[in-house]
Amino acid sequence: PAPDLPRILALEQALVFRGTPAGPGLVRGRAAVVAPPLEAAYEGEPAGTVAEETEAFRRAAAKQVRVLQAALASQKNKTERGVIEAHLSIVRDRAFTARVEEIIAAGKISAAAAVARAGRQFSEPLLSSRSSYIRERIADIRDIVRRLIDKLGGSAGPADPIALSEPSILIAEDLPPSRFLALDRGL
Repeated sequence: PAPDLPRILALEQALVFRGTPAGPGLVRGRAAVVAPPLEAAYEGEPAGTVAEETEAFRRAAAKQVRVLQAALASQKNKTERGVIEAHLSIVRDRAFTARVEEIIAAGKISAAAAVARAGRQFSEPLLSSRSSYIRERIADIRDIVRRLIDKLGGSAGPADPIALSEPSILIAEDLPPSRFLALDRGL
């Protein structure tokens, strides 16, 4: 058992999970497990021509920019506006866009697979940062990757909303900010 586990829990052989909390404080609720995104599943997709895949990516990115701009225009909450603005900056990032297009051209792979690969390449260096703020940007990158793959037809559409019928504790390998913000906080 972990050294900071209360003795009574150790004696009872309680099942203990450790994770990164989304906020401060103590909570009690039913565990709700959220399935992880499966961007890597698109690595084996058949690809069209380089020109077709590049154009598909550009259309998907432009569509995502429009969606985010509309969400930003209607959002009043400062925190949620910050998340949307961060997502817009990723989709518009010239280095990210160029990397996706380079991957498509070099590997002759689908746009969805290229987006997934570029997302991993942009995320991995952030894992070693000492700054928790920088490490948290990984969630933003992964969220945009998932959204772009959705726009490219790489999945059936946006991830199903997380439906909670009672106060719950979400357990997820990765919970994209857009899914977190979409939670019904009225419970």
